Amino acid sequence: MRHAHLLFTLVIFALLSLAITFHPLLGVFDSVAYWGAIQIFLHGGDPYNFEELERQLAGILRQVPHSQRIGGHPWTLTFTIPFYLWPFPIAKFLLAFTNLSLYYLCIRRLESLWHPLPRFASLLMWGYIPFLATMFFGQFSIFLLLGTILLIEWLESTERPWWKWAIGMTLLAIKPQGFVVVAPLLAREFLRTSSAKDRRYAVGMFVLVTLLSSPLLTYLPEWFSSNRFSHQHRTATLSSYARDLGALLGYDSALWLWALPAISLGTLLALGVRVTNTPSLLLILTLSQVTAPYLWVYDACALMPLFYALIGAVQCMKEPGWRRHLGILFSSVAIFPIYLTFDSDFSFMRMHNVCMGIAAILLLPGLREYLRKHRGHLVG
Repeated sequence: MRHAHLLFTLVIFALLSLAITFHPLLGVFDSVAYWGAIQIFLHGGDPYNFEELERQLAGILRQVPHSQRIGGHPWTLTFTIPFYLWPFPIAKFLLAFTNLSLYYLCIRRLESLWHPLPRFASLLMWGYIPFLATMFFGQFSIFLLLGTILLIEWLESTERPWWKWAIGMTLLAIKPQGFVVVAPLLAREFLRTSSAKDRRYAVGMFVLVTLLSSPLLTYLPEWFSSNRFSHQHRTATLSSYARDLGALLGYDSALWLWALPAISLGTLLALGVRVTNTPSLLLILTLSQVTAPYLWVYDACALMPLFYALIGAVQCMKEPGWRRHLGILFSSVAIFPIYLTFDSDFSFMRMHNVCMGIAAILLLPGLREYLRKHRGHLVG
């Protein structure tokens, strides 16, 4: 029965992926640029050259927006090669089917970790705004979610398997800007708790990843130049306000975007804060996303475990109280972004992560209780 249910689910995902494949807008805007960059690389060109990208995409897009410069670092491009080896329609299908399947897998793993949610609450997972944005733009941010879940399982396991930490950190490295604050604390916790053997295995895996990325690492100078262009946009984090402050002080520089994450990390290190369990990971991950130097809404897929846990916390909190009501309010705003009616610019989606962070702080007592009571069989 279980295998029949899985097969039926995969068939539905395949049909949805076909619908996305033949839709002229879905899964195109970001995906097509990276597909074009990989095609250029495979033919011996510079994947970060915008003029080459324009020529490559001339048969697909009438006009390539200047904002479609490739900002992903060489490891990101290496990761996308298996998806973008093929003609673009096949690439669209593969990415859509992989995203849907991985998202389903992530929800199932969260159910095993923290108890299944009621049916209506489970449906909210499929209406999670960063997930929908990931599917619409053709992004790889579902892999950030998978990395976060692997790190949660690593933290909650009595054995702390090295491979979950190593794979989780590798997946977060696809878009590392959203993990500037939490990644050093996770690395310190791994060094503190792992054996010498585990550390050797982890280093070996990272060396292998580096070797696989080496053909594209030669384009590091071109990536740096291309990535600087992305800092001209208003980032979907609070760091954009830090840059505004710098401009008011007469020093307009992209370096201001790194002020909040640097201050946050420095403060946590000075206070001796450690990531030792799920609540600490979720809270510091939220801080990392809110203060990231550069981030967009689909990258907040990494916060979906927090949204899942918040729903569980609301259910198990006994007192109705102001904390519970405000927590529900901010969680609702995060999943139903009514503020987009006032400003449709996706940079305004910084409010999504802010609302998630406020809800997490308000519901922290119930959040801790929920996570303590519902530790599933996956955590060992």
